[in-house]
Amino acid sequence: MSKGVVYILVIIVGVLIGSIGFILLKKQDLLYRLQLKLDTMKNIFLYIVEWILYLCVIYFFLNFLTVYHYQNIFSLCYLFLLVFSISIFTVYFLILFFKNKDCIQNIFVLIMIPIGLSFLFLMLPDFIPDEPAHFQKAYLTSNFNFTSSIQVFIDSDYVVQEIKNYSEILPSIYFDFGSSNYTEFNNACGYNFILYLLPALGINLGKLLHLSLYGCYYLGRMVNLCVYIFFGYYSIKLVPKMKWIIFAFMFNPMFIHLAASYSSDCMINSVCIFSVAYFTKLYYSEENITNRDIVIVISLIFLIAVVKYAFLPLFGIYFLIIPKLLNIERSQWIFLICCIVLGISFLGLHVFVLAKNGETIESQVSYLIENNVDPGKQIELLLSNPVNTLAMIKNTFIENKDFYFSSFVGQLGWLNIGINIISHRLFYFLLFFSACLEKNTFSILNRIWFLLLSMVLGIIIILGLYLYWTPVGYPISSGVQGRYFAPTVLLILTAVSNGILSKIKYKNEIVFLLAVLVNIFVFKDVFLFFL
Repeated sequence: MSKGVVYILVIIVGVLIGSIGFILLKKQDLLYRLQLKLDTMKNIFLYIVEWILYLCVIYFFLNFLTVYHYQNIFSLCYLFLLVFSISIFTVYFLILFFKNKDCIQNIFVLIMIPIGLSFLFLMLPDFIPDEPAHFQKAYLTSNFNFTSSIQVFIDSDYVVQEIKNYSEILPSIYFDFGSSNYTEFNNACGYNFILYLLPALGINLGKLLHLSLYGCYYLGRMVNLCVYIFFGYYSIKLVPKMKWIIFAFMFNPMFIHLAASYSSDCMINSVCIFSVAYFTKLYYSEENITNRDIVIVISLIFLIAVVKYAFLPLFGIYFLIIPKLLNIERSQWIFLICCIVLGISFLGLHVFVLAKNGETIESQVSYLIENNVDPGKQIELLLSNPVNTLAMIKNTFIENKDFYFSSFVGQLGWLNIGINIISHRLFYFLLFFSACLEKNTFSILNRIWFLLLSMVLGIIIILGLYLYWTPVGYPISSGVQGRYFAPTVLLILTAVSNGILSKIKYKNEIVFLLAVLVNIFVFKDVFLFFL
């Protein structure tokens, strides 16, 4: 029997035992009494318990994997502890699932916690796109340095891609009460510190607890995952329509594996999704716009302006609520102007102070020089004949369309972890299926507007990388990946959303099952890559 089969059997046995335990609880009426007790607790505490229980599963799995796979020792002790922890987690998961099965946002959190944590430990440190640069920026931010400096001093235990296999994870996490030595690194990315503020808090918490460097590293990753779950929860909760679209969209394996890392895309994608959700909430609400709405929307706009201004056309959807905006009171107009002024001030602080002396990472400088990347000459070329621009955009889509479809869902890590075709096809089916579950009242003109905005976003993304990453005169744009089109795809789903499958039976269960299956099959691909 192969070791891979053993791992699968152990997990299946643990889940089966837990499921049987759940059924026995239900038959003996103990489940009802447990649920009554759980009803008195806030959901946040229930999710914290779930988080801890799943960390126990991961801990015992890593121990069993280490002795069985890397040391060729079959440990009955770790086997028992792993099966036991899986069983306990399964019972708890099923209790919460049936307690919240009609509340989509609660189910989202319930499922995302184990899936997100699985990605967090399956993907080894620094094997996510540009994670070394993002981690170094987060560490710089944890030192309360909010500038765009690329230099940062990090505990000498840190080495880029130091952890090479799963057996090295647990030994790298420990309490360290000794004095630390620091090494200078010069690869911190130049994005605004606000993208890294929360994972930096996780790093600082680890420092306060005297955790080792990689203990701090994993805590920061966990905080970033919490950010993704937080935005997903409130995005689904806020929208009166499109709940299933957002639910399915956020279970994209690409987005989750980025969220379970230090990638800035976690915050950027989350804010984009939340921005569409908040628009939908305002569009369908019969209530007047409040000062709170103004603060939230203006904050979202200027946040994107600072961290990813290419995505600003996304906020064109808010033009549809201008009639509502015109009805706000005079005091609210003054408040709106004050918020805009504060937003402009924050933007100015970023441009003229924090990013004033920003540097470029050496590897990027080398690439730009070696590949003759010159934005000025590229603009001259495009302006010399408008046909050049249209031809470049057309050629880019024709040449790279398959790669964009693939790398929107798969091509994990440094584009070197391909995912199985089942997960790839299932996820696109899940998106299509979720877009057909809820009827909305967007007019034809509204839908055309969404499609136009998605087209503008796509063109800007391609043009941006053509100017700043592509050799002068090259016929197609280089460096564009499918994941960059996240807001574009979300707008397309919004435009085509309908209710033709709204009466289908067991739609909740189908969406939940598909979201889980897509990612479980991806776990296998990632696990085998590092094993």
